[in-house]
Amino acid sequence: MFSQGLGDEAEPCGLDLRGTEPAALGEVRRWLAEALRHLGEDELQDVLIVADEILANAYEHTPGPRGVRLTRLPEPHGVMVEVDDGSPEHPRIQPAQPLTRPRGRGLHIVDALCDAWGVHDDPAGGGKTVWVRISG
Repeated sequence: MFSQGLGDEAEPCGLDLRGTEPAALGEVRRWLAEALRHLGEDELQDVLIVADEILANAYEHTPGPRGVRLTRLPEPHGVMVEVDDGSPEHPRIQPAQPLTRPRGRGLHIVDALCDAWGVHDDPAGGGKTVWVRISG
């Protein structure tokens, strides 16, 4: 994995995830925790959970993530996490699933923990970027 620094406020930094497997999630969590050590424990955990969810979706529902970027936002001291992947399909929140089903709640968790999230198409690369913004 290639890492671009930890970046200053409003300066994105990232990891190249091309060719990685889901086991890389642990390294991404450690990288995010280091980059966001200024956050309180609750805020950091929210970022880690949301990043895990959107990265896990990229591993499971696309050819795999291409990369992850982190931007520390100056106001209101939040963060933006972006995950690039090679699929043009947009994630959609599905109707709530019974707790007896082991899947189908990831985007509900993302929606509950972040201030905003969305998708940008990447027409040149044939994929998309899923982004989340969380206040710190």
